[in-house]
Amino acid sequence: YTRSAYWIRIVLHNPASSDVQWWLDTGDRLLQEIALFAPETSGTYRRQSASSADAFEKRPLRTPTFVFPIVLPARETVEVYLRVRMTGISQIGIHPRLWHPEAFQIKQQHNRLSWSYYLGMSTALGILNLLLFFAIRERVNLLYVISILAHAGSVDCNTTGFGLLFADLWPNSPTFNQIAPLGSVYFAFLASSWFVAIYVNLPKIAPTAYRIGRWCFLACGLLLCVALLRLFPQFGVTTSLAQACQRAILISMALIGLGAFWVLVEAARAGNRASCIVLIAWSPTIALGVIMSWTSVFPIYIDWPFPPAMVGSGFEIIMMSLALVDRIIQERKEKAQAQSALVEGLRQSERELEIKVEQRTSEVKAQAAQLDEWNHKLEHRVQEQVNQIDRLGRLRRFFSPQLAEAIVAEGEEALKTHRREVSVVFLDLRGFTAFTDRAEPEEVIEMLHAFHGMMGRIV
Repeated sequence: YTRSAYWIRIVLHNPASSDVQWWLDTGDRLLQEIALFAPETSGTYRRQSASSADAFEKRPLRTPTFVFPIVLPARETVEVYLRVRMTGISQIGIHPRLWHPEAFQIKQQHNRLSWSYYLGMSTALGILNLLLFFAIRERVNLLYVISILAHAGSVDCNTTGFGLLFADLWPNSPTFNQIAPLGSVYFAFLASSWFVAIYVNLPKIAPTAYRIGRWCFLACGLLLCVALLRLFPQFGVTTSLAQACQRAILISMALIGLGAFWVLVEAARAGNRASCIVLIAWSPTIALGVIMSWTSVFPIYIDWPFPPAMVGSGFEIIMMSLALVDRIIQERKEKAQAQSALVEGLRQSERELEIKVEQRTSEVKAQAAQLDEWNHKLEHRVQEQVNQIDRLGRLRRFFSPQLAEAIVAEGEEALKTHRREVSVVFLDLRGFTAFTDRAEPEEVIEMLHAFHGMMGRIV
């Protein structure tokens, strides 16, 4: 991270008897100033330059990285000079390599084929999960699709990526091409972390860590905006400030990753199945990240057969897709278990209801039998009373009411022959016959009632 210009002196010897053309691949595609000075037959040096601030068409060769053609005279040794300087936010990191043009083109075809495989796999999984999102309306599937898009951009645009999107999609937007490396890494890390947080239900199992992570990502986003403003001179952001923001972003993302790793490990130890799957999916990315961090600190260069980001990203995408399938399977199992438990509960309730119904039926039958018995008794009593009333009515025709009631109450005992001591009073009303001849029947009855009421007490 410096604004100083570096000069690299390269000595090349051609032992062949004819001139040979070579392609010098700098291994970089993000520097703002890079130039190759190669001698010509006249002895003067010809300058070939390239810059990430220029359109793709202005490169010496139409290649993702800065490649310069060099012609070596027969049986001569020449010195070429490579000048590099960074004025933006990226670091100086070049890995020069001399290629035969045919071999370099074969390598580019191999890179495009690898990129096509990766892009095809990502597209297929993305479409599948997008359809699942529209079918089941699960937010985690949409976040997975966003994560796939972010991963694809990061794999191609970061410093170890292919750089094919610039050549294919935005060849006339060099500023965006300089924004893409750091922006794509941040966006991929954000999308992947957001997806994992929802997938493992981080707001529930670790709410504090989830809130801290959101604030950290917000701070990183602000730092990213400041760093990217360096690419626009009108804002006056210095290189040192942009580089400081970039370092802060990388350190913050590393700390966020370590914190997320610790939270997932603790959740996995607690038996969280989703956390175990995420740790397995992240394992290649974590290992490659450690290796790349080590090689960036120490002067070590590894010639990766494939971009390390593509390897880690591809494994993570596949594992997380399987994880989403596993999530659906687990939800179906839980739903089936819940349904089985519900059915068993309903059966148990049905059995209990049947038992209660049988008990109630038995009670109702017993009550019905008792009610029938009461009805029979009531009918018998009513019949007896009706018979007594009829009997009393018949007796009253021949006996006094008191005697008739006594006969009905005492039954046949009252009619049996028995002895009693009685007192008999004979009363004669003087003039009664003449009175009845001239009086109305009602007057006769009224007089008799009055007479009986008075004489009864005296008797």
